[in-house]
Amino acid sequence: MTHILDDIVALATPPGHGALAVVRISGSKALVIVSQFFDKPGKILRSHSHKALHGIFLDENKEELDEVVCTIFRQPHSYTGEDVVEISCHGNPQIVNRILGVLLKHARLAQPGEFTLRAFLNGRIGLSQAEAVDDLINARTQLSSKAALAQLQGKLYQWITPLLEVISNIRIRFEMAIDFADQDLPPLNEDAAEKDFALIVQQMQQALSEGKGGKFIRDGIRICLTGAVNVGKSSLFNAFLQEDRAIVTPHPGTTRDYLEEMVSLCGYPAVIYDTAGIRDSGDEIENIGISQSRRIVDNADIILHVFDPYGLTELTMRSDDPRCILVLNKCDLLGFAAMPDEDTWHNYIQSEYNTHIFGAMERGAGLQRSLVPSSTILDKGLDPLIVAILNKLALPMERQDSPLITNTRHLNAIANALDAVQNAWQTHRDGLGYELVALDLMRAADHLGEIVGIVTTDDMLDRIFSNFCIGK
Repeated sequence: MTHILDDIVALATPPGHGALAVVRISGSKALVIVSQFFDKPGKILRSHSHKALHGIFLDENKEELDEVVCTIFRQPHSYTGEDVVEISCHGNPQIVNRILGVLLKHARLAQPGEFTLRAFLNGRIGLSQAEAVDDLINARTQLSSKAALAQLQGKLYQWITPLLEVISNIRIRFEMAIDFADQDLPPLNEDAAEKDFALIVQQMQQALSEGKGGKFIRDGIRICLTGAVNVGKSSLFNAFLQEDRAIVTPHPGTTRDYLEEMVSLCGYPAVIYDTAGIRDSGDEIENIGISQSRRIVDNADIILHVFDPYGLTELTMRSDDPRCILVLNKCDLLGFAAMPDEDTWHNYIQSEYNTHIFGAMERGAGLQRSLVPSSTILDKGLDPLIVAILNKLALPMERQDSPLITNTRHLNAIANALDAVQNAWQTHRDGLGYELVALDLMRAADHLGEIVGIVTTDDMLDRIFSNFCIGK
């Protein structure tokens, strides 16, 4: 970790040309440093917190560099908990670099995430809130922004704190039973202990269950389109994007490489991959694309295996993969004037296709029930497919306002804490000693403490904040 007593400075806005840029400086001498290069130094030094001062920024030779607005934040009422000055200047990179050059002679360049790290170390925010800052900056959909904002506002901290209190209270009761076992005191209340264990386990299991969806909100859903050539994968890809990104022709093997784009599915960020049609080909370039397609399929969260009404003899492919959704594309060719509802679709499949196609296929009776219709021609032609994707991942169409855990580190910590609590519960039921029960409960509390920063190491903090941008 870097030295936290240094004054630090960095550009807080994206580099490049713009109307405005903001240079941020934080530390015990921040106000003194900036005042040396402000044409009204006394105003800086006498200013109350949260005041904006208009003036001219000067260099070491008192040459005017730019007309600026300096916003003063006095400790402890600043983002970092230290004295902070934010200098708003014109967004010309030449001006920004000259202002930074002047300040860097009196302060050092901030490390990635160091402003937020200081906010955590100075008690302004918890560790989970600090991580939410980066999540909010990088959120790709409205839903991921909402989840990050809830975490930044401390909703995860507010969920963990009472849970830690319950674990602490039950641990203290077991430790007291150890310390006063030889005295005439009431025995441990077994019913209360059972209720507390059950409550802790239930809350953690629910958090982990909901956290699966949270991971997809934060990291996105990887969706891969696969299938034979010319079944409409690229048309589906374009329909998800609502633009012509992939080349579509009636000729087999048009897509030789894979395409990748980000979309939003009911607020969930999703990466859609359009892969080369898998077939035996004598074309070396196409074979490379097919090889890449197989690699993408292996790493996908959802596989949309696409067929058209004339290619259902290949339906057995990947039907046993739990990630796979079987998609009957071009269902407009079946005579539908509008997308069929679920009952209409199932009735049609059973009456028409079970006789003509599935009746001649092994396991056909089960497969036709899992077919999802889609069309790039009919209105709302992707709606059944989107519903199927969310159902496959057990993701709700609309999220509740309850805190949502989206961070893999947090989920791992909760899983470890749950394991420790379950061990403590089983140890108590087996009568193996209150000491072992208390030890497992202490381990559970430590794992939960890692989430909010009660338990930290320098290595953990370095890993977390190294992914931040420098100005944050």
